[in-house]
Amino acid sequence: LKLILCCSFEAKVLLLDEPTSHLDSKGIQWYKDLLRRTSDQRITLIASNNPIEYNDFAKKIINIEGT
Repeated sequence: LKLILCCSFEAKVLLLDEPTSHLDSKGIQWYKDLLRRTSDQRITLIASNNPIEYNDFAKKIINIEGT
């Protein structure tokens, strides 16, 4: 529900933290379709360890690893 709410607003910046962690396969597909349609219209930052959440549409990936 929180993911739907945050994507419904016309914010210029969207911050997501592991957005698909509680979604089933249909929910993940919905998420991917939504971001493909709207990511050009806003800055979208996704914090995740799961490439499925960003690989299909990310223009830039910043990898932060501990040493």
